[in-house]
Amino acid sequence: MNYIKQLNHFWSMHEVSPMGHLEISTYMLLLKYSNAKGWMNPLQIRNATMLDNLGVKDLRTLQGACIKLQNAGLIRFQQKQGQGNCCYYLFDVVAQSYALDAEVNAEAVAEVNAGGNV
Repeated sequence: MNYIKQLNHFWSMHEVSPMGHLEISTYMLLLKYSNAKGWMNPLQIRNATMLDNLGVKDLRTLQGACIKLQNAGLIRFQQKQGQGNCCYYLFDVVAQSYALDAEVNAEAVAEVNAGGNV
């Protein structure tokens, strides 16, 4: 992952569909932890660690922020049942961009091979 590209993508999305302070802080904290662990994906973080760092007391509040980030296509998360951990997956915008480019190129090649115009 590329830290700057992740940040730029996040702020571009924020300009189109603004997020609240907690969603912003949560995403920035997840980027920090992922970067510190060599972009480990998925990333397991204790709920208490997230709550303490974000200054949030209620786990449901944190989960609400994570749901908004997940709905925006920035992360995927899963609460570990019976554990104080949560598993977070950050979507790599660079990898997604390359995958989209490859898909578009494949469609263009197929169209040309079929005798169509691109």
